[in-house]
Amino acid sequence: MSFFSVFSWWVNRFNPSAFDYGITILVQKAIPLWADEFLSLFSLLGSFEVVTVFLVAVLLKQKRFFSGILIMGAYLYGMGIEVLGKILIVHPNPPHDFFRYDLGFVFPSSSLNTGYSFPSGHAYRSVFLLTIMLSFLFKSKIPKDKKVLLFILAMVSGFIMLVSRVSLGEHWTTDVVAGAMLGVGLAKLSTV
Repeated sequence: MSFFSVFSWWVNRFNPSAFDYGITILVQKAIPLWADEFLSLFSLLGSFEVVTVFLVAVLLKQKRFFSGILIMGAYLYGMGIEVLGKILIVHPNPPHDFFRYDLGFVFPSSSLNTGYSFPSGHAYRSVFLLTIMLSFLFKSKIPKDKKVLLFILAMVSGFIMLVSRVSLGEHWTTDVVAGAMLGVGLAKLSTV
């Protein structure tokens, strides 16, 4: 969490918009337009509605009431931090010219718009969920080869989610990095 706090201070203080702009241009040039529909599916998967249902299902499957409450509390606390960041840290959304979301459907949570984009909620929620799932995976009695396969699948999915935020022009790179830091930090704190 301290990395997230320091990084947030740095973004708020130094406003790295030239860096973000340059990285967005590079990522959008590198990822072809035909990939936008696939990457847009990750927008839906990282929405508040989908991640919350998935997280509740994972926690119910674990059948650990106390740790489940602690994890959900940390998750909701992170949502509060995300919203506060989007209100307090002056970091405008990428211009509409960068927007490449390619599906006709959005969840209601997508209508929440403060005009600022720091940190990325999709990155936060996705990384939080993946970190919780990996924590349970490593503690499980699943054979090692299956653990390795599931770990690789989780890492690839997480990477695609994070890249999709920038590629689709929905977030800046610094938003995504901050969201991922917040997700890992709170998930680790809640699974100690």
